[in-house]
Amino acid sequence: MPSLDACLVCVKSYDLEDLAQKLNPVVSDTTEVVPVLNGIDIRDRIRKKLPGATIYPACVFIGTHIEEPGVVSQDGGACRILFGKASPEMGKDASVMAEVFDKSLIKSEWHDDIVPSLWTKYIFIAPFSLVTACYDKTLGQVMESEELSSLVRALMNEVLALAAAQHIPLPASIIEDSYRKANDFPSGTKTSFQRDYEVPDRPDERDLFGGAIIRLGKRLDIATPCASGVSEMINKKKKPMTRRS
Repeated sequence: MPSLDACLVCVKSYDLEDLAQKLNPVVSDTTEVVPVLNGIDIRDRIRKKLPGATIYPACVFIGTHIEEPGVVSQDGGACRILFGKASPEMGKDASVMAEVFDKSLIKSEWHDDIVPSLWTKYIFIAPFSLVTACYDKTLGQVMESEELSSLVRALMNEVLALAAAQHIPLPASIIEDSYRKANDFPSGTKTSFQRDYEVPDRPDERDLFGGAIIRLGKRLDIATPCASGVSEMINKKKKPMTRRS
């Protein structure tokens, strides 16, 4: 197989390292790699396996779930991809992937510094994913519960503290904006992590959300008691599983 011009990575985080390892023989220093995964450390994880590739982090805003094999249902969301450089000083723009999105009529936005956008989504998706899975509630049920809403906001504040410690610029209204974003989805919407967590023999992305927050908090010497507490409850209810073979 010849070297790839561009590669769109769309797997779950628990399959990321394995996929990156398999891509290594066909990725060169001219290959544009765009990982469309939730998370704040995805580029670093791919970089370890594909040190020569040009990686443009991305995030997608859409709500979907698999109805059955071959059938994907859209639940909501803005239906667009944001991608760009990990820092303003990074090299060239992703011209190949931008052309692919344009010709495919996929709504996308290029950012010279994509990092704030990654954290903007993470501060929304991580708390809601952890709480919906841990308490077996839909987005609407979480928002209707004073107790669970308060927990979501507390988790958002922990993520915000991690971003602030790294001087990542986020709007002053990010907590309220993130919380209100849940209104864009139907009340009965379940998070992707929640759907995976409900299946006994399926791996899930608890490490992407709770694990990443806890590790970064320790590295930055910032307490994350809510993430630690919810993660502990999640692990007690269902033991962590390795990725699918």
